Amino acid sequence: MPRRLYSDPDYIININGEQILLEEVKQKIAIDLGTQIRESRKERGLTQAALAKLSGVERANIARIENGNLNTTFGTVIRLAEALGMRISINLIEKAE
Repeated sequence: MPRRLYSDPDYIININGEQILLEEVKQKIAIDLGTQIRESRKERGLTQAALAKLSGVERANIARIENGNLNTTFGTVIRLAEALGMRISINLIEKAE
């Protein structure tokens, strides 16, 4: 199936001169977040079930987040970070004119 490009500027963003669909950016963020959570969980010797118990997030959702298959809420990210003893850092970068 060919990639559908939207003419609406809300669906396309410009990163370093390259036009990218917003959905692609959201998917990359989800994958990166999931990878960080999985690596941190394993470094601490926790199973998904143990992290679920510590964080109050369902084990199935942790699996989906770790695999990049769930765009989760910020509240869930905070609960997972707290359970893993991590802090959250978000960088907003000014757009180049």
